Amino acid sequence: GRTLPNVRLMEGHNMATAEPEEQGPIINEWLTAGAGNGWASWSRPYATARDETSETRYGLRQATEVISNARNQAALEAQTGLQVAMSATPYVAVGLAAINLPPARFADYDVGDEIGVELHSMMDGFIGMRRVTGREFRPRDGVCEVVAV
Repeated sequence: GRTLPNVRLMEGHNMATAEPEEQGPIINEWLTAGAGNGWASWSRPYATARDETSETRYGLRQATEVISNARNQAALEAQTGLQVAMSATPYVAVGLAAINLPPARFADYDVGDEIGVELHSMMDGFIGMRRVTGREFRPRDGVCEVVAV
């Protein structure tokens, strides 16, 4: 897909409705093991990373994983920290009913493209880029249903 900063769906202009939905698995504590022989603490590195803000909001949600390419403690801790940062909160997918008006006419973007989205009435306001992961034209209504994450 392309990154199209000048193509924008704006609530109240070329967007009839928007329905944000939180999705994705939430894991706010990772317990990991690195490369090694056996499971004794001296034979391989172990690490834990936790997001306390996520735990307060969603409750404790744990997962474990062996990260076989992490051969030392520092590498394992870095990878474990990255995993918790990526999984501690759900991502927001937005279902939009787009109208064929500039600056985002239907022909200007397609699935896979990253476009601008402006929402003011929900999600505490949002102005940013979202990737189009699906769309369906509804001729009867004259809108294109767009899913953007």
